[in-house]
Formats: sequence, C-alpha cells, structure tokens
Amino acid sequence: TLHQFGLIKDTDKYDDYVIDEYYERVEDAPNRDQNPLAGVWQIEKSTYGEKSQTAAESRWKINKIFTNKFWYGTFYDPKTGAFNGVGFGTYVLEGNQYIETLEAYSWDQSAVGKTYTFTMDIQANALIQRGKINSDKYKDYTIIEYFKRIE
Repeated sequence: TLHQFGLIKDTDKYDDYVIDEYYERVEDAPNRDQNPLAGVWQIEKSTYGEKSQTAAESRWKINKIFTNKFWYGTFYDPKTGAFNGVGFGTYVLEGNQYIETLEAYSWDQSAVGKTYTFTMDIQANALIQRGKINSDKYKDYTIIEYFKRIE
C-alpha cells in the first residue's frame, strides 16, 4: 500500500488542496529482460490522420509508459504545463503484434472499451507503433508513432 498525503497550496484552480490517497499495487514491477516495452517512451515524430510532425514541431510532449500489462499515454504542453489529455488501458504483445484495449481516451469516448491491433517494431531504445483506429470521431484513422526510450 502506498499512502500519499500533503497539501497543494495556491494553484490556479485551488487555494489549498489536501491530498490523502491510498493506492494498492495491481501488478509486479516490469522487467525489461522479460518485456522489452517496459519503461517510459517519448515521441520523436508522429502521424495522426493526415498530419505528420516531429516532436520539435509539436506543441505537445507525448510520453507513453508501459508496465507488464498496462499502457498510459500523456499529452501536455511542456512550456505551460497545460494538460491536453490521456489515454490508457491494457495491452498484449505477441511478436510484433501489439493489441491495445482502451480504458480511457480523452479525445473520443466512443473509442473506450475498443481493442485495436498495431504493428510494433521494438529496438533497444527505439519503438515504432503503426496502425489504425476506428471510432465515432476517428474513422479509419492512421496512427504512426516513433518513440525513444527515456527510462
């Protein structure tokens, strides 16, 4: 059990915000020898739909975190700290086939609960994820992400 407690003072949203949270571990710590995805990855370049850009061209910093069975993607502005959104869920990796199920997705609630299959090319410190998603908002939507390992 992890107990986090404290006080956040004088934010734009709250004058004083008390934190008193308890967390239970839901899985063992990831082992990179057994799981090459385990760790934290950062976008270097991407294609979303028809738009391609490098990390330097994008306003957003995008990190993807993999544990043994969960993934978390965060999008934020490093200059302002503004949060753009998050996606997370579970995954299975079978060879270079990566199967991701969304438990939350800030940009389109119709995608939540759906499972998508991608091709995943993994090297020591580089990762390429390619595929498409289909939801109410994103029809036959191409996703190509190039990551570098940062942890």
